[in-house]
Amino acid sequence: MRRSSPVISVLGLVWSGAQIPVAQLAKSMRTAEALGSSGIPANLKTPISKNGAIYTVIDNNPAVKLASSTTQ
Repeated sequence: MRRSSPVISVLGLVWSGAQIPVAQLAKSMRTAEALGSSGIPANLKTPISKNGAIYTVIDNNPAVKLASSTTQ
């Protein structure tokens, strides 16, 4: 099993956005897939446009909130 780098581990102690537990990440990915981009609450996502395509980005803290939401 690969461990996170010491820098990320230390950052995780002072900034909750530095890392996310894998189980929560997986659950937020499943939830996002089930909801689709349009179903994800606007306060949890950031639309990014690149080369004419629009992508939905979810940072770590919103991903934790999405994983613990009851929207699915």
